[in-house]
Amino acid sequence: MTESIATIVVRPPRRHRSADEAAALVANWQTSGQNKEAFCRHRGILRSTLSSCLLRVTGGGRASAPAGFMELRPPPDPVGLSLDVGGGMRLIGLDLASAITLVTALRQVRR
Repeated sequence: MTESIATIVVRPPRRHRSADEAAALVANWQTSGQNKEAFCRHRGILRSTLSSCLLRVTGGGRASAPAGFMELRPPPDPVGLSLDVGGGMRLIGLDLASAITLVTALRQVRR
């Protein structure tokens, strides 16, 4: 006969921090001189809590444009790459960096 032992983990209910609370938590971490792990362990919070507050406070490196859109400006002259994006649309005059950025953004929108 074998015995099985079950482990039950009880976590406190999720708590939504206000923008001010998130900013205060991030500011406390930044001035603490501790790394994320030590700060969270000392405070008794999950590292993901600090990380999500950090994303909320800093904007997470997101661009200001809505997801799926990117600003396109016409080139000063029609010299550069030509990109046929389908549906009868062709972009003319892209430099290589802009073409790579555009193709990457279009692939992410497709997913």
